[in-house]
Amino acid sequence: APRATPRPAAAPPPSRPGQGPVFASPSVRALAREIGVDIYQVPGSGPAGRISSDDVKAFARSRPEGAPAAPAPLPDFSQFGATEEVDLSRLRRTIARNLGNSWNQIPHVTLHAQAEIDELDRQRQALRASGRRASITAVLVQQVVAALKAEPVINASFDAGAGKLVLKRYYNIGIAVDTERGLVVPVIRDADSKSLDDLAAELTDLAERARAGKASPDELSGASFTITNLGTLGVGEFTPIINPPEVAILGVGASESRPVWNGESFEPRLTLPLSLSIDHRAVDGADGARFLSALTRGLAAPGLI
Repeated sequence: APRATPRPAAAPPPSRPGQGPVFASPSVRALAREIGVDIYQVPGSGPAGRISSDDVKAFARSRPEGAPAAPAPLPDFSQFGATEEVDLSRLRRTIARNLGNSWNQIPHVTLHAQAEIDELDRQRQALRASGRRASITAVLVQQVVAALKAEPVINASFDAGAGKLVLKRYYNIGIAVDTERGLVVPVIRDADSKSLDDLAAELTDLAERARAGKASPDELSGASFTITNLGTLGVGEFTPIINPPEVAILGVGASESRPVWNGESFEPRLTLPLSLSIDHRAVDGADGARFLSALTRGLAAPGLI
């Protein structure tokens, strides 16, 4: 009997985006991030739906100009166990959008330093004993302003469209505040013109009203530089995300006693971890290092009394 000629197996269709795991090399994933493509949305043309660089480029060309990448769909978690969906507040959605845009559009570089603050701690205790306010945040604002004056490129905004750096001659310092509704950043305006006592009082008032949801829109805008402090939560060094249109942000961790070499022996020193994230499009690592150096020197000898 005649035998039927076997038909060649059909090539597997390209994978459908958003379904199952993504098969792509690290270099392909890096390319997708670089050109703003969600790798989970790219149909893979290779074996088992593997995604190539050509697939990523073709997907990028197929999008309308200026169209944002669609978010990757989540798997059905209920197959693994019980779940609960919680609607995000408008503030939380705004935070997610803004920080996502910051991380995706700004090349972050984070520099770390340790400030020796034994003398600062001694001076703060002396001020408190005399009935004056001397919060670490108020001291930080004061010393950050001095460091910004020493390195003005940190107190700026980058205009990518015009190819310009806007240097700011004012010092409005944003302070990230954790609230039940999410993170908000009230602003100390003209911080360079205020005394330590004034800064401490205004910081307390702004933080209380921010947590109560009573800070005005004007009080939550206009910062030229931001400080975020996670030290009260026991965090050391971390990578703070820049608050656009600023070009840098300072993260402050929990102080701790550490052994420091004095040239002859180790001795305990109270240190404060500092993490500075910079926008590497506008700020070089050396600029950030000089800013941190000026700040650590100021914190080591703050001259509060």
